[in-house]
Amino acid sequence: MSRIPAWIDCARILEEQLDWSPAYWITLPENHKEVGTAFPELTLHPTHDLNRGLPAVGMEIQGNGCLSLSNIIAASRYEAIAMDMMDRVDLGRVFSYQERQRLYHKLLIYWLNVIDTKELKIAIFNVPPHSIGEYVAYTAFQISGLKTRIFRPTPVANLHIVTDRIEKLPGTLKRAYERRLVEENFSCGKQIEDDFSRLENIPDDYRPWYVEETSNREDRWRQTLDKLKDAVANGKTVQEPLKIGEPVCETIVKDMESGVQIIKKDILRRKRKPTHDNLVRQVFKVPGRPISGPLMDKWDFVLYRDWAYLQKLELLKHYERLSQVADLDEKYVYFAMHYQPERTTCPDGGRFNNQFLAISLLSQTLPSDWILYVKEHPSQFNFHSMGELGRWSGYYDEIAQLPNVRFILLDTPSVELIGKAQAVATITGAVGWEALIKGIPVLCFGAAWYGLCRGAFIIEEYQQALAAFQSVLKGLRPEPNEVRAFAGALEDIGKVVFTNPSLEQVVDLGEPLHEALANLVIQFEEEIQNLDD
Repeated sequence: MSRIPAWIDCARILEEQLDWSPAYWITLPENHKEVGTAFPELTLHPTHDLNRGLPAVGMEIQGNGCLSLSNIIAASRYEAIAMDMMDRVDLGRVFSYQERQRLYHKLLIYWLNVIDTKELKIAIFNVPPHSIGEYVAYTAFQISGLKTRIFRPTPVANLHIVTDRIEKLPGTLKRAYERRLVEENFSCGKQIEDDFSRLENIPDDYRPWYVEETSNREDRWRQTLDKLKDAVANGKTVQEPLKIGEPVCETIVKDMESGVQIIKKDILRRKRKPTHDNLVRQVFKVPGRPISGPLMDKWDFVLYRDWAYLQKLELLKHYERLSQVADLDEKYVYFAMHYQPERTTCPDGGRFNNQFLAISLLSQTLPSDWILYVKEHPSQFNFHSMGELGRWSGYYDEIAQLPNVRFILLDTPSVELIGKAQAVATITGAVGWEALIKGIPVLCFGAAWYGLCRGAFIIEEYQQALAAFQSVLKGLRPEPNEVRAFAGALEDIGKVVFTNPSLEQVVDLGEPLHEALANLVIQFEEEIQNLDD
């Protein structure tokens, strides 16, 4: 289920060593020839067809199909997550509840039929599934009592672990951590020690690489807009503003195939709308068209992005009106909001994908003289993000009305907020790991990869939050050796790999990628067998 060619060789190893023969493969159309040549008997399913509810060739269901009541009940715990997940494809809030539910049921019927027809026994996901088609596949495997194996990334030296559930961390990690905690004079690898050193001495202006990359693009975009405004204000000719603006177009649409030419020709040169048939590769629900309809063309997407950016600017202004300067001398808990829509909250956050639920729970359980500082993720308002799909002005208003909750300014350094906090709260964010390294306790509301580390509290219920704050009031803090032991446990059961092709140039592999991926799965199978024994 990945674009990385190494998965083909990984599948060959798993077939040889575990007798797992590939029977069904979800991938982009450009990979079909290579995958199909390697495994001629399997069924190939284009990713964007799956996410529109369209079947793979040869897997059409006669009639509409149906779900039994037992299947509906068994899948009900997953349905709410699936409904939320469709936010990421809903342009302009036009994807109704009834349409979403129909797509969910259609996909569930389809996957139960595929499992039965193809006699599938196990599903492997290269990341926790967070597109609707793959998530419903996960659901179908779960309610059928079949195995799922999921590669879960961590930022610790690019280590990945394998787990069998989205909703919780594997027992293999818990056992490895227990071993590390009692081990004397243990050591971690150089990459992990380098990570600790970097995070222990993190500068105030630190931003994760993915935020840095996005911010740099935003800065170039805004600088170019300023130049264009100045040129027009000073009476320059039309040609000069166009010349200034042309370079930024390459930045804006570099992720779109042929998008640079579309922007240059159709916007900058003011030519008529072309008759090209370039399509956006991602599935979107647009007004007046069913989700199963044709993919959106890039011209329409460019116009949508312009409109969406205006919406995000309005959201940013509204957030700024509600925000204040943080008083770091107060006793406070720092809640770092996630960018949404994104995997780290949906599905990893479960029902706390709605971050208001976590914030309101914290508001009700905070010690009486503490306050909750809430800071929005800066990427939520970026031109290049899809942040308009995850927020609306009323969302901020509801949070602001909570009596002991304060929005704080976006430019407040996260490092300072972590360092002075009584505790840090997040759904599953990396801010939690940064806090643990600095000796600050963490309350996490989802399946955070560091959730088993001492000093972290997994919160699902009101009483758990109360108990966590009582522990913090009594002076509980994560100890450096306990946090290092957890990183060591990740090292014991994980491997340095990448499942995102964009990381190929920055990840230093210790072995060929296909071997590392396969060995990670094989190691998990051996360890989980030992747990069962």
